[in-house]
Amino acid sequence: ELATKGFMVVKLRSFR
Repeated sequence: ELATKGFMVVKLRSFR
C-alpha cells in the first residue's frame, strides 16, 4: 500500500 511504502521511506530517511 502507498501508506506502507511512505512509512518505509520515512523510516529509511530517519535511519540515515
